[in-house]
Parts: sequence; C-alpha cells; structure tokens
Amino acid sequence: MKLSTLLYLVAAGIGLFTLLCLLALLFQEQLLFQTRPLEADERQRLRAYEVAISRPGAVLRGWYLPAGDPQAPLLIYYGGNGEEIAWNSQPLSALGVSVLLINYRGYGDSEGRPSAELLKQDALAVLDQVTVAHGIPLNRVVLMGRSLGSGVATFVAHQRPVAGVILVTPYDTLSNAARHHYPWLPVTWLLRHRFDSLALAPHISQPLLNLLAGRDREVPAALGERLGDAWGGEETRVRFREADHLDIHRQGGYWKAIDTFLRQVTPWDGATMANPR
Repeated sequence: MKLSTLLYLVAAGIGLFTLLCLLALLFQEQLLFQTRPLEADERQRLRAYEVAISRPGAVLRGWYLPAGDPQAPLLIYYGGNGEEIAWNSQPLSALGVSVLLINYRGYGDSEGRPSAELLKQDALAVLDQVTVAHGIPLNRVVLMGRSLGSGVATFVAHQRPVAGVILVTPYDTLSNAARHHYPWLPVTWLLRHRFDSLALAPHISQPLLNLLAGRDREVPAALGERLGDAWGGEETRVRFREADHLDIHRQGGYWKAIDTFLRQVTPWDGATMANPR
C-alpha cells in the first residue's frame, strides 16, 4: 500500500471518528432523555390526583395518590429514560402505600428541558415540599428508581435520611452504562450528564432492595451488582435470571419483594397487598 493511500485512510478514519464524537456530543440529550407526552386517557384517569410543583424555569406535574391507611409509607418513584411514570400508578398503589409520581422536566406535562443536575435538584425539592405539605416523616418515605431513575433515587437518599431505597436495573455510573452501548467512544470525556451513584453509595446507610435482570442488555446486571457491593447500608439483592430490562416487573416475586421490603424498613403493618406475585 502506498504511503499516500495509508495516510488518506488514517485521515479518513480520524475524520469519521471525530464526526461520531461530535454527533454524540450534540445529540446525547435525545439519546439519554427520551421524553414522551402524557396520553389523554392517562391524564383523565389521574386528574383527581394531580400535583404541580414550581421550580426555577419549569412547573413539574404529576400525581400524589394517598393510601387509605394514613400510616402507610410514601413511595416516591423515579422512572426510566423513556418511561411515562403514569403507567406505574396502578401497580404501585396496589401495594397499599401512598405514591408520588412527578414527571421529569420535559416528560409528560412537566415543563422545561431535562438534565442530570436539574433532575437531581428537582427530586430533592419535590421530596422536601411534599413531605412537609402532607406531614410525612422521612422514616416513612421509600425511594424507588428504575434504570435512569436509579441515579436520581441514589442522589436523594444520599441527601436525606429516608427509610429505604429500591433500585430496579440500576447502574453504578451513567458513564459505565453509556460505555456498554458505545465502547468505541470516549464517553467519559463526552458525557455532559452524570450520575455517579458508585461514589455516593458507600456514604448511604439506608437499606437497599436491589432488583436486577439477569438478561439485561440495556444496563448489564454487573453494574447493579457493583453498586450493591459498594452500598453502605444493608443490601437485599434479588436477581431475576430470566428477566430483561423491560420485563423485570412481570417476573414472579418482583412485587412481593417490594412489598416485603416496604414493611421491613418502615413502621407500618398495613393490609397485605392484593395478589402479590
């Protein structure tokens, strides 16, 4: 091969790689935050439970669904990157607990544009406002984060002494999760939105329910295991070997594990959930 041809191929390769890096830098918000509007039937179904919380630059909207038992725990749910959290209102309420679902910026009817830092600060402010407004002590609050939301839940647990944390298909760091999908990109340099749960985990003393999918191709279970190994509080790890990232909640024992954990970490002895699986 001629030297000129070799140099041309090297230059073309460098140019292509640079272009891919530039595209990843420019479009990472669209990849990371796959926002979706709230469907009309969901809006109508949950209208009686609507909540609006003002934040700098945005009004966040969602729902507060109180339990029939005033002593029941409050479960705050943080969804995945392409999830409309209204989907979870019925299965979470079936646990017999109060449920708070607030859409991230840009999701559902919430205003604004999402970013990792804004999601974290919004979640902290929402927790403070809602618990004060409803007189709910933090020892009756459990945080539940799925996938992207695991980073939000971990951050809030690091900041506030809640009763416990439930993480579903979590990652240790968002950069490691991104590297799994784009191993040929320097994601550590390119990623502007960061959740480093691994750095926070050793400083969190609350108990953790760590729910992992054995066949997860989106967020490998190894990342969640690494996070659980670093967790400062007691970890209960449940690995659903046949589950993937999207169907873990359909696995036998998933809802039962959550129900059991809620009773273990909060001062609550309410009615057993209907048909736990």
